[in-house]
Order: sequence, then structure tokens, then C-alpha cells
Amino acid sequence: MSGGRQLLSLRSVALVTVVAAIAIAVSVGRQIGWNDLTRVTPIAFAVALTAALAVVSISAFFLLRAAFERPHTTSATSHKPRWQAALGLAMLFLVVFCAKLLLMRSNPVTVPYWDQWDGEGAAIFVPFNDGTLSWQSMFALHNEHRIFFSRLLALGLLTANGQWDPRLEQVVNAALHSLTAVLVAALLWTASERRYLEPLLVVCAITFALPFGWENTLAGFQSAFYFLLLFSVLALGLTTTSRPGTARWWLGWLCAACSLVTAAGGLLTPLAIAGVTLLTIAKDRQEWPHALVNVGAAAVVLALGVALMSPALEYHAALKAQSATAFRLAIAHNLAWPWIDQALSSLVMWLPLAALLATAFRQAPITRLEQVAVGLGLWVVLNAAAIAYGRGAGGGLPAIRYMDFLSLGFLANLAALVSLVARPRPLTFTRRLALGALVGWLLFAMVGLDRLVSRAMTDLSISRQYAANQASNVRRFLMTGDLDTLLSQAALVELPYPDPKRLATLLQDPYIRRILPATVRKPLQVRPRIATEQGFVLNGPFIDSLPRDPLQSAWLSLSAQGRKARGRFESESLRCELRRRLRFQVSGYLGWEHQYLAIRELSTGRETAITPWHLAREDWRDVIVPCPEGEFEIVAVDDTDGSWFGFREPVEIGWASAAAEWLIQSSRAPFIVFVTMAVLALAVRRT
Repeated sequence: MSGGRQLLSLRSVALVTVVAAIAIAVSVGRQIGWNDLTRVTPIAFAVALTAALAVVSISAFFLLRAAFERPHTTSATSHKPRWQAALGLAMLFLVVFCAKLLLMRSNPVTVPYWDQWDGEGAAIFVPFNDGTLSWQSMFALHNEHRIFFSRLLALGLLTANGQWDPRLEQVVNAALHSLTAVLVAALLWTASERRYLEPLLVVCAITFALPFGWENTLAGFQSAFYFLLLFSVLALGLTTTSRPGTARWWLGWLCAACSLVTAAGGLLTPLAIAGVTLLTIAKDRQEWPHALVNVGAAAVVLALGVALMSPALEYHAALKAQSATAFRLAIAHNLAWPWIDQALSSLVMWLPLAALLATAFRQAPITRLEQVAVGLGLWVVLNAAAIAYGRGAGGGLPAIRYMDFLSLGFLANLAALVSLVARPRPLTFTRRLALGALVGWLLFAMVGLDRLVSRAMTDLSISRQYAANQASNVRRFLMTGDLDTLLSQAALVELPYPDPKRLATLLQDPYIRRILPATVRKPLQVRPRIATEQGFVLNGPFIDSLPRDPLQSAWLSLSAQGRKARGRFESESLRCELRRRLRFQVSGYLGWEHQYLAIRELSTGRETAITPWHLAREDWRDVIVPCPEGEFEIVAVDDTDGSWFGFREPVEIGWASAAAEWLIQSSRAPFIVFVTMAVLALAVRRT
């Protein structure tokens, strides 16, 4: 009875939601005109963004809820306190998230990169600001991909933040991938009858936290790959473990449909689900009515994906595998992950899943862990084949951006190996041999993973210098307007775009220039209205150990008298363009007595003090304060002869950008704490 009531309640909620959506659409259509519904208006955009958030959150809730339902078995090995599982999954999220923040901290990428300039700035942001952005553009192809959800996310962050910030996008992308890690761990734990929680958390933390896929982490435009992973995991988890017609089942297929407009690989998600379904019916013929419904749903989603599929692109023809030999070598490299440079290692890495399929028909029915292993494995194989075909020229190694896809093959084969070892049998020599094979296979994979991470660290050292050069050169052009210097610089080494002329055109666009991130945008021009002669001298004299910035003016309470200088400074009136936040960089000993820095609102006389949490000393520290609505001035006072401080011209920064930067800069301590707590918790459990 309770199950029927719950189903009735869910159907009622769904019916009310559909009716309300239709009523809102009709009302909006009558008010603004039906022709305007083709445009991405603020109201329509808000509705679409809310719907996307609802799909992700509700689907994740249904998948996670299965992990916390009371198990049907009373086995002691399957019974875990809910708080313990919840704490473990939360710790997994935080470890993966903080690891990615640490990567951003040590490898800052602060300006849009390559496709991002056209894919977000020119194609989405500028038309949205002009009121000409259409829904057709939101679903349009970007190379071979329809990146609807990436565009929706980027536009949402710009709208909320008031500023285009790749660092903010990176932080949100990290949260998406961390959520996927939690979902995969919960799915594997539930499928294994709630056993092996701690080992699963450790393995998932290693797979998702290590920086072998650093390109996706450091490029805000790569959210399409994270969305594809997220929707594919949700679709596989919900459709293959639910009865057709239930709310979970419908949500799973909705996620499969959503994966079609994340990246090109979304077309393969329904194929993976159909493969699991066919394996299920092959082992249990009584499941054929449900399997038929699943295969039919997969056919519908697949047909939709084919209709949305990109035609062959001539300018990418050279990237494809030109022969069967090149294709075989490329797919072998892909499946050999993490031993990507050793093609024959694919035979070892995929041996567990091959053994599972070879012995799958000896016992029935198929277990949930086998379903998950086959589903994830088939999804990875299909994507590895697609990557080998589309980007397998010369049978080369997979690009860094595909590592997050291919790493799921490791988890699929690990699940297959665990399911083989866990099959009920007496503790014989054969089972001991299987346990030894599990340990040996894991050691082999860990050695390969160590090699892969070492390769990634080498690549990162080169990329770090490129990113610093790119940000510096973009900032210099925005500050000086020196077009000749910009055009003379090397594309993708010194500039974040392959065509310097096109980049210059984009940087000269008034709207793009207005929304650029704080790291490269021009600061507010500070001119003194009152400045005593003995203190607050423009750009000097500098202390030797204090970093200089030739592109940004600084006012320091130092003069020929050195630290003994006293003075007062009041600027001419200023006004913010974005009206969000102001980032001041301060140095010296601001915070001591008789030293004061503030912004004063001219309309009210109210002052907001600017004080760092810690003394900057011979360095610069950021202090972020709200920007007044109207005109304001900067007030600085140094009334002591035993100290000094300075400040640079302030730069506007969005509130979400400030929050993201705080998370990135504060990531080291939480990461150490979370990892330590996880190790201690594991040690306590084993004692």
C-alpha cells in the first residue's frame, strides 16, 4: 500500500508539474509574443536552467537513495550504518574536489582558452547581451558536439557573477566531476550488496582525484565532458536497475536523452544500456518483457541522437584513423589505460571483463555488480572506439581530455574482477588463485597509473608557463592597446587563441572587454585629489623585496624618509562598471594602529574599511569589498612613523569569482585534513 501511495504521489507531482509548465508557457507566450519564444530571454533561460538543475539533482537523489535503503539481505557484511556510508561519500566528494582545487592553485589558467573565445564569448554571451541569442544557437553544433548544457552553465555563471571567469567555471566543473565520483562509488557499493565500502572509496578517490586528466580540470570550456560522464552514469545506474515505468526508469532515460546534447559521445549511452539489457535477457529469459521496453527506449533515444549527429567535418578529416591498422592501434592504446603507451597492455587491463563475459552464462541470473561492470565497460569500449576512429590518425596516443572517459574502464574491470572473486565457492586453490590475480592486477594498474601521472606532471610544467604567458600578454594588450605587439606573438604559446588577428577583434569588442575576468581587466584609474608630499607616493620608492607590476599603479606610504613618512590620500571620485565587488591588493603593515584604508560613498559618507586578514608585509594580499552603487573615493591614512603600507588600483571582480578564488587559494589545508581523516577512519575501521 505504501509503495502504491508513493507511486501515486510521484505521478501526481509529475502531472502538476507538467500542467504548471504548460500554463506558464501559454502565459509567457501571450505576454511576450510567440515569436519571441525562439529567443533566449532572461525568463526562458531561468526556466531552462532550473529544469536542468532539477533533472540532475532529482536523478542523483534517486541513485543515491538506493545506497541508503534498507538492504533486503540481513547479511552482516551488507549491513552498514547509514551515517558511515554518508560520511564516506561526503569525504570522497571533498577529497576529489580539493585535489582539483589544488591543481588549479598550482597551475592557474585565468583567461579563456582557444575554442572558448568563440564558443562562449562570441557565439553566446554577445548575442545574449544584444537580445538576439536563439535556442537554435544554444543547441547548435560546436565541431562534432552539441554542447547545450555547457552553454547553459556558462551563461548561468555569467549572469549570476556578472563576469566571464574561467576559474569560476573550473571550480563548478570540479564539483560536477566530484559528484560523478560519488555517484559511481554509490552505484558500485549498492551493486556489490553494500560490501567493500572503504576499498571502493579509496579506488574512486584515486581514479577521480589524480591529475591525469588535467586539461579538463584547467579549461573551463571542457564542462561538456564532465556533463557527458555525469549523465551517462546517471542513465546507466537508473535504467539498468529499475523496472520500466517507474520514476527512476523515466529519469534514467531522460538523462540518456540529455547526454545527447553534452558531447558527441552521448550517442553511445543508449547503446551501452541496450547491451546490458541484452546480456540480462540472455541469462534470464523471463526478463524479456522488461528488456523489450528498454531496447525500445534505447532505439528511440538512439534515433534522436542520430538525428542530432554532426555531419563529417572536412577540417577534421586529417585527425581520423586513415586505415584499419591505425584504428586497431589507437583503440588498443585507449583501452590500455593507464598504460596508454603500451598497446598490448590492453589485453591485461580488460582481462577481468573478458573473463566475466566468458563465464557469465554459467550461472543465472545476472548480478547487479555484473550489470554495472558490463554497462560501464561497454560505455568505455564504445567511446574508445569512437575516439580511435575520430582522433586516431597514425594510431597515436589518446589526448589528455579523454583520460577521464577511459579511466572508467579501470573501475569497470575492477568491478568485474571483484564479482568473479565474490562468486560463492569454497575457499579452494582456485579462489585463492583468483584473489592473487586481483592483487596482481591492481598492482599492475597502479604502476601504470604512476607512470601516467608522471607524464601528466611533465606536461603540466610546460602548460603552466604557456598559461602565464597568455594571461600576461592579453592583460598587456588590454592595458596598453599595443596591437602590433599582440599580433607578433606566437599563437597558443604566448596567446590563448590560434589566430592573433581574431583574438584582437574579440578583445576589442566592448561587451567582451566589459565582462573579462579580474586577472586581465583594466583597473579603475585612481587619481589623487588630496595627497601629502611625504606619504603615498605613486609607484615608489619600492622596497626591493616587494613585487612590482609595471602595468598597474601603486600608492605607497614611503618617500625619501622611508618608513617614517606620514600622509593622507584621498582620490578623485570613482564609479564601478559592473557594480559587483572590488579587489584591492595591499602590501606592508595595514592593520596596525594609525593605518587606515577605506572606500567612502560620496552620497552618504559611509566608509568601508579595507583590511587584510593577515599582514601582507613585503608582499601583496587581496582584499575584496562590495562596490558602492554610486560614486565613491578611496581614503588612505598613515599616521605612524614606524611602519608603511601600500595599495594598487582596484579591479572589479564578480562575487562568485571572489568565492571561487577563495576556495582555490584555501584548498591546501582542507585537502590535507580530509585525506588525514579518511586514513584515520580507515585505520579505525580495521582495528
